[in-house]
Amino acid sequence: MAEEKKKKKGGGCRSVLLFLLAVLLVILIPVTLLTFNIGRVVYSPRIVKNVASEVIVNSDLVPQGLEWFSEWRAHQRVEDGMARPNEDEPDVEQLLAFLTFDDWEAAREEILLDEYLIGWTHGMVDGVYTWIDNDEHLPDVVLPMKDFKARVKTKHGNNAIMIAYDALPECNATQLADFNSRLNAAPVGSEVLYNLCQFPQGPPNNWGEDQINDYNDSLQDVVQELPDEYRIVQRLEEDGAVVLEGVTAEQTKTILRIIRVVLRWSLLLPAIVAVILFLTSTGSEKMGLWMGATLVGGGALGLIMGITYKWTLTSIMVGIPLESVSAFIIKEAMLFLVGLAGHVFIPIIGMALVFIALGLVFLFAGKRREEEEEEEEELVDMEVVSTIPATMVSPAPEAPATARAAAPPPVTDHRKATARTMDVESIDATTAQHGIEGKDDEEIDDGSTQPMDAP
Repeated sequence: MAEEKKKKKGGGCRSVLLFLLAVLLVILIPVTLLTFNIGRVVYSPRIVKNVASEVIVNSDLVPQGLEWFSEWRAHQRVEDGMARPNEDEPDVEQLLAFLTFDDWEAAREEILLDEYLIGWTHGMVDGVYTWIDNDEHLPDVVLPMKDFKARVKTKHGNNAIMIAYDALPECNATQLADFNSRLNAAPVGSEVLYNLCQFPQGPPNNWGEDQINDYNDSLQDVVQELPDEYRIVQRLEEDGAVVLEGVTAEQTKTILRIIRVVLRWSLLLPAIVAVILFLTSTGSEKMGLWMGATLVGGGALGLIMGITYKWTLTSIMVGIPLESVSAFIIKEAMLFLVGLAGHVFIPIIGMALVFIALGLVFLFAGKRREEEEEEEEELVDMEVVSTIPATMVSPAPEAPATARAAAPPPVTDHRKATARTMDVESIDATTAQHGIEGKDDEEIDDGSTQPMDAP
């Protein structure tokens, strides 16, 4: 009795352990599928470059982003409604504050060709990923500028300046008076920056034509200062710009390396739990059910996650408050993330189907095993019955009395019967001669064994 209670208690603890392992594995399967594929995509320069290049070429992210930049610069520059030039800044950079989306779209076709944008994108991505694996303090991000510089020096550069110039408003009386006062106060031979507006062209001053030439010269000066290989991070560091805040570059690199290792080997965790579950359920009649149901459940969650990722990601992005960023940029950034997420979640669908298939195999094998065990039990029962001795088999119940045949009469020895009859007759005759009367045969039999007295 005590052994039965002990076995029952042990079986209960085992069932609880199997249940906890199964629940843990169901959760780990979709989570680790996600983390593994995120690491596979995010730490793949090829995938990141392809997705980023596709978004840049096939969307309006670049002109829209540049328009947002122009609006931001205009907010910084214009405070009193009169856009005065900054003498410490090139004319062409000041001009950027007035470009709109259409202006940037037109300028992009002139000087910002897709091949340049793709080359710069690849340079930034390669620089960051190479830095993760090398010993450099900062990433060496190299942007190829040679072809861009050559195109700006052609008529396309002048066309881009005219696009920007046409975006300027016409000068009002206040702006013209401000320019005249600064021009009269300047020493002879010195240059006076034009207000950020369109000055009148033609005689008597030809200010409009001179203003356009100034913008062209400014653009050529800026481009001429660009090296053929522009190292943007080093330039930012030289200018005192803060590249990383809160942590050093080396700490950031170490964190990125650790994250890469964790994501790359994350699938080992559910594999270990699956092995433990398999070993724990070995010998149990429900082993196939435990393994099969767990793998099917985890695979189903991964499949749902892979199918609904677009809706989920869009909902999350919409919920993030980004008031200072235009809705168009958010939309374009969302398209980029969705495109990148496609490389993460679409493979999850295939991997989840593999888990589901393995689970179905376990379920089928477990069902087949149960059927075979039932057949073996039936065969064992039949063999036990056939080996029981016939004497141990209970007799069959007797047939009713009416159905039994009459018992045969007893066999009698006729010789013994005749002798006994003759003895009885002789005893009777002797008794009659001696006058013995009134005794039955039983008394005569008893007396015949004793000697008789003489008369």
